Amino acid sequence: MSLVNEGGVPLENMFALSGIGCSSKEPDMLQVNAYQGQHGRSLPVATGLAIANPGLKVLDIGSGW
Repeated sequence: MSLVNEGGVPLENMFALSGIGCSSKEPDMLQVNAYQGQHGRSLPVATGLAIANPGLKVLDIGSGW
């Protein structure tokens, strides 16, 4: 959250992605828009989100590689 707070990015402009496993609860803890996918599948979704909406700050947490 300090990255979001220090950068002044509104939470509605953040999107966090995670794979299943240990990192899967982190997007819920951040209380931002989130997506949980299979191991190693969140990076392609994160790339698509960033291309489709350049104003969105996309954070991938533990993609499971």
